[in-house]
Amino acid sequence: MQDPLNLKNAHRPIRVGVILTNSKTEILDVAPIDIFNGISRDFLHNLPPHLLSDRMRDQALDVESHWVNETGQEAQLSAGGIMRPTLDVALMGAHEMGYTMSSGEIEFVKKSYEGSAAFLFVCGGFMVALQAGLPEGKTATAPRPMVEHLAKPIPK
Repeated sequence: MQDPLNLKNAHRPIRVGVILTNSKTEILDVAPIDIFNGISRDFLHNLPPHLLSDRMRDQALDVESHWVNETGQEAQLSAGGIMRPTLDVALMGAHEMGYTMSSGEIEFVKKSYEGSAAFLFVCGGFMVALQAGLPEGKTATAPRPMVEHLAKPIPK
């Protein structure tokens, strides 16, 4: 198990990743993961000096990007999958409507949530959080057209 990471003072590369279910994932939902590429040393060192000051370049982060699912197999996107024991920052988007996550997927999401410094659920990805029971006792939001319906108590 990797040591916990303080995102404000990273002492090692930050492992960011998208967790995919064994269904198709809406690519636009997981596109925000590329924000981390935009602040990474690998990306910023290639920018010409007139576009980025040395001061800003020195603040770049060491970032590793991963696309994972509970099996460690390639997921249904054009990027390959590499299984990592924990992600420091995890992101999930919506999967196909009507897809029910397996118990293995739910346990993997719970384990990833517990081991991450930040976990982002985008758009319909909030359904993953609900299925895994993560929002219980917390304030959460969802796509606006669904908020009223979801404000009702959720059966256990």
